[in-house]
Amino acid sequence: MIRVIEMYLRYLVRGNDSFKKYFAPRIHNFPYKMKNIVFFLFIFICSSQIFANGGPVDWSDVVSTGTVQLMKEARVNIETEHLHIYVSGSESLIDVTYYLQAEEPLTVDYGFPVDYVEDEANGGFNWHTDYVSSFFMYLNDETLNTQTMEEPELKKEMLNSIYGQGEREISIKRRWYFSKMKFDRAGAHVLRVVYKLKNYYSDSEYSKSSLRSYSMRMLNYDLSPARAWGDGVIGRFRAEISGLNLPTDLIALSGVGVWSEQEGKLVWGEEDLKIDEKQRFGIVYNPSTLLRSQEILRKKLSSWAYDDISASSSLSPEAKYGPKNLIDGNLETAWVEGASGLGVGESIEFSLSFPKDIRAIFILPGYTKSQKAYEENARPQKIKVELYMGEDGNGEWREMEERSLQDRRYQTLMGDNIAALAQPIMDIGDVGDWKISRVRLTITAVYPGTKYDDTCISEVFLLENDW
Repeated sequence: MIRVIEMYLRYLVRGNDSFKKYFAPRIHNFPYKMKNIVFFLFIFICSSQIFANGGPVDWSDVVSTGTVQLMKEARVNIETEHLHIYVSGSESLIDVTYYLQAEEPLTVDYGFPVDYVEDEANGGFNWHTDYVSSFFMYLNDETLNTQTMEEPELKKEMLNSIYGQGEREISIKRRWYFSKMKFDRAGAHVLRVVYKLKNYYSDSEYSKSSLRSYSMRMLNYDLSPARAWGDGVIGRFRAEISGLNLPTDLIALSGVGVWSEQEGKLVWGEEDLKIDEKQRFGIVYNPSTLLRSQEILRKKLSSWAYDDISASSSLSPEAKYGPKNLIDGNLETAWVEGASGLGVGESIEFSLSFPKDIRAIFILPGYTKSQKAYEENARPQKIKVELYMGEDGNGEWREMEERSLQDRRYQTLMGDNIAALAQPIMDIGDVGDWKISRVRLTITAVYPGTKYDDTCISEVFLLENDW
């Protein structure tokens, strides 16, 4: 599987500057511990059937798909197609509506196959139900019954090596989603297809870090099967891609289409779109802010795990600016130190009810309730971390390496994007047995604010080992 992924990335790099910039330095550095998801989606049509667009595909032209046969259905035309792709983390929700014009009544057997390759790391063909889920088809608002079937025979495809070493044969298995659609009259019909799929990715875990390394996600959509409808022309076509934090999350948008950004979405609209054999578009995006935020919230200690939180000083009134704000989950509150000057040397200490296996610590520096509060107040530049190992009173303090923080530009925070500003100050990985009962954080350097000398921290997340 690792070999297949490597070849896929090398294929993408070839002749594509956007991919070269990101992937070229990284292709030789595949991790030893990986979770791989690789599959290819196509749409197949049999005789006397109409043919919809191909669905989102994790495709590579180095794998042949020449066995797919497209059968022409001239009696049905696509007047309008509206495609909406909502991207969230590792998944995409596809919602596509076709406004069709049938020349006469007819019945269509519609098939949607998923091709996936062997998992070489774990052995065998391991289909996961979340590869494609929540698959629904509606014709004129009537839900169509959908069945699945997996072909017992394996397909053999040749994978072209780009190292000059010839070709490599790989095995592919095909899983079908199919339904029967009845056009009971000539005239207008509305077909809607909705499903969720996992995009192509390969995340990594290393013993040196307790945090997952998130890879880019790739999604490709194939328009070419629509040429089997009518005269192969879509009267009015509109595609939207939403869910990305533009332009930060977007790494590359390639293939067909003239795209523009409109109200936070990528949009492509065209009249009388003629479909040919190679009309695909693809996106590569970075989901790490969302996925890291989810990881932080999943692993952080709950409030009941703390026995006490104290600070060397707090701005008055303490009820508003005290250290308990650091674990309240409210991004509009903060601990604000109360010493004179910028607060260098001020500290906060967390005492736990019971020793915990703490593997990482993130802090949310600054007063994040607003851009004004964030910029006017000071933010930590360096933090010293000290850990009390063992039971309280029977252990010892251990000083960790001082960590520097970036002075990031302010972003409005919600729960799903805290990693845009949250930064790690400790990550000890899968090393040793860390039973920690107290944590002390000391400010050793500061980014000054534009108005106040007070240094602020909005949240502190102690992350427990969840392996």
